[in-house]
Amino acid sequence: MIARVTKVSYNPANHDAVINAIQGIVVPKHQNIHGRGGGQGGGLHNAHFLVSRQTGQAIGIAIYENENQMRATSGEVDPERLRAAQQAGANIDAVEVYDVVASI
Repeated sequence: MIARVTKVSYNPANHDAVINAIQGIVVPKHQNIHGRGGGQGGGLHNAHFLVSRQTGQAIGIAIYENENQMRATSGEVDPERLRAAQQAGANIDAVEVYDVVASI
């Protein structure tokens, strides 16, 4: 399995806007991909979105079956990630890929 990890920073005063953008833009897009299943360009196992009001940092972690399936969703996910960040007044600091070596 493979993980796409997005790191975002924002002014803590925009905390609620960040949560609204995650819930209103990012989560529905990931639900759509998850609902398609692996054979239809999905392959998304699960996704988690973490925020810290104290630090103004957010992390999104999406776990895919394999790198090909993750890459196949980039055309859908990338514009929505940017739209959510812009709507919330946040900065995308990094989008990184990790191998998942253990899960419980």
